[in-house]
Formats: sequence, C-alpha cells, structure tokens
Amino acid sequence: DEAARLRTLDTEHDNLRAVLAGIGSPDERARVALSLWEFWMLRGHLSEGRRWFARLLTEISPGERHGAVANAAGILAWKAGDLGEARRLFEAALEFWQDSGDEMALAGILNNLGILADAQEDFSTARASYERSLGLYRRSGTASQIATVLSNIGSNAIMSSHLDEARAPLEEALRLQRELGEQFYCANTLHNLSDLHSQLGDPAAARRYMAECVQVRERLGATDTDFLALTTLAQFALAEENPAAATLLLGAAQKAAEDRGIQSGTVLRENGEMMDQLRRLMGAAPFAELCRRGQTFQIGQVLDPDGAWSPGFRASCTTNLERN
Repeated sequence: DEAARLRTLDTEHDNLRAVLAGIGSPDERARVALSLWEFWMLRGHLSEGRRWFARLLTEISPGERHGAVANAAGILAWKAGDLGEARRLFEAALEFWQDSGDEMALAGILNNLGILADAQEDFSTARASYERSLGLYRRSGTASQIATVLSNIGSNAIMSSHLDEARAPLEEALRLQRELGEQFYCANTLHNLSDLHSQLGDPAAARRYMAECVQVRERLGATDTDFLALTTLAQFALAEENPAAATLLLGAAQKAAEDRGIQSGTVLRENGEMMDQLRRLMGAAPFAELCRRGQTFQIGQVLDPDGAWSPGFRASCTTNLERN
C-alpha cells in the first residue's frame, strides 16, 4: 500500500530528520537516508534530500554504502535538473559497483546512466546502457526491475523516433507493473504510453493514458513529475491546434517544477521550440500573460477521468483566448 506508507512517512518525517541530524554513526544515518530517497523524490523534497546526501558523502567511508549513497544522490540531482552533478555521482557509483561483483547494483546504475543519457539526447548511448542493464536483470533480477528498464527502453524508442520499437516493451512493462501492484512505476509507464499514442496520431488514447497516470499519482500524493505531465499535455494541446491551452499548461508546468525544487526556468528552457511557436501564434504579450495565468492550474484540474479536457479547463482556455 504505497499511499499509506507515504502518509506514514509524512507523519514521521520530523522524527526521521532528527535521526539524520543525530549522533548515530555515518553508516547508520546513511541507511536511514537510503530508505527515504524515494519518499523525498515523490513528495518533492529534492533540495532537502540532496543536502542530507551531500553531508553523508563527506562522512562515510568508501565502499558499498558510499556507492549506494552516490547513486541515490544522483537520482535526486537528475530529478532537480542538475544533470552535471547527476553524472558525477552516477559515475562515482559506477566506479565502485563495476568492481564489486554485485550485478544487481551495477544494473541499477546502468539504468540510471541510460536515463541521464536520454535527458541529454544521447539516445544510442542510453539504449546501450539500458540493454546492458536489462541483460543483467533478466539473468538474476526481479520482475519489478525488468519492468522499469523495459519502460525506459520504450521511452528511449519514442524519443529517438523509433516508434515501432516502443509499444512491445511498454506493454510488457505495464503488464508486469499491474500484476505487481506497483502504482508509482505503473504511472511512469502510462505516461510513456501516452507519449507514444500522441506521436502515433491518436490524441484521445494519449489523453486516456495520461488521465490514468494522473489519477494513480494523485492517489499516491506523488507530485515529482507533475511538471512533466503538464508539459506533455501542452504538447498535446498544441498538436490539437489549441495554443491557448498549450500556453496555460506550459505556465502550469513551470510553476509545478519550481514548487518541487527544479531549477528555475528549466521547463521553459527545455521547451524552447514549443515556446517560440506559441509566442508566434499568440503574440508575445498574450503568451506571457497566459503563462502567468497557467501557474494557477494543478494537474488534476486539466483532464476528466476518461481523458477529455475538463469543462473548467476548456472554459478557461476559451475565456483567455477571447481576452487576448
């Protein structure tokens, strides 16, 4: 029950902070931090988590725990948009795990390096890293780990415009995650399937997958990727020739990112081409105003459960377009 466990951690967070700041050994405190990084990620405590890990990396001895801390710190850095620091941390972890004989830990680092390479649009390097990771996991990993990498392989195929290679790994990943009841990772795969169907020219299916993704994440209270979902929905709206909706959603995405400790301006910088197109379509002043108004929207207000644009959101788009 992921949602209940997250609520328990919400309640106990101050106690856990006291443990991390306390007099226990660095290894003991690292063990606590390593049990919390997913909570920090899902609840948007990126800056706090990164501070604890940075402190621990100066205190713990080189070895297995140090490699695990570097990996977890790298994930939070990547989530915060600090790709240079993420790479440094992942490579530090890789240096240890390559010689450790722990294939599962090595597979995890390779998967994370694949994610980072995708973020930097080095798709062939990312795919090679994923394939290595998947091979190790298929040999001795669990269905959960296999599904995670399969979902990333599907996402990589979408980003590198190999759409015909995306469906099979994504559908296998979703099947495994549904069987396991893994809600958080299921939501990630639903997001990837949404991207795929959008690019295949099926906007209704794309929005249905995204609506289910949003519902799962809202049940968990997970807000760490709201900005990504809102950016994806902005792309959908633009493809559907609704620039007002796309602009509102881009503004909402930027606000969601900043609320979660993502570096200021990341969303707008990473979507410069879409921004330029919307600015041309809307005009500079209306574009800026709609971006500002979009900051009042939350992800749960945009889509109905069946994937249709919600009446309230449609009305706001029409009203804003008329005003401008």
